Amino acid sequence: MPAGIDSYTKLLLHFNGTVNGTTVFEDSSSVPKTVTAVGNAKISTTQSVFYESSAYFDGNGDYLSVGDSSDWALGTSDFTFDFWFFPTAYPTTNTYPSLFSKYTSATNRYAFFWTTESSFYFAVTVSSVYTYLYQSNITNIALNTWHHLAFVRNGSNFKFFIDGIEYVNTRSASSASIDTVNTALKVGGDTINTRSIVTGK
Repeated sequence: MPAGIDSYTKLLLHFNGTVNGTTVFEDSSSVPKTVTAVGNAKISTTQSVFYESSAYFDGNGDYLSVGDSSDWALGTSDFTFDFWFFPTAYPTTNTYPSLFSKYTSATNRYAFFWTTESSFYFAVTVSSVYTYLYQSNITNIALNTWHHLAFVRNGSNFKFFIDGIEYVNTRSASSASIDTVNTALKVGGDTINTRSIVTGK
């Protein structure tokens, strides 16, 4: 196992590449998964936090698709999704850009997304019923700068951090078991519709 990577790390995308525009994305976790670029998703050397490059999403139908895995079955388990985000545009009216998601139907999905209402949401299905387990109450984060985002489940508590600052969940705590969604994990977008695509890096 590579140094510094433990068995709890299920997906590790450095987005490191020296060739601007390449569509090759590698998972550096202990059990690497296949990552497929969809649409115009690509490596960009224009902006980066580490490794002199990042993933770029132009907001027009592009995202990364990571094959289905039991690692994505969240159930009642504790978990953390964390990543760096460089937004270049705010969501427009009636759009819901998904930072990560799984979707097969309106009654079988989960997604972490942000909206024009200046909020981030974690929406899931529990016993085939669509519900929100997290909603933030923040103002829109600054554009064209890097932010570290972390979304965490700890028991019945869902927590969200931007640049180390926690934003309170305006929804009730929940110990609900999140339904298993048997499809690929999407990063930077969703297959629900074109309103679910992120613009940024």
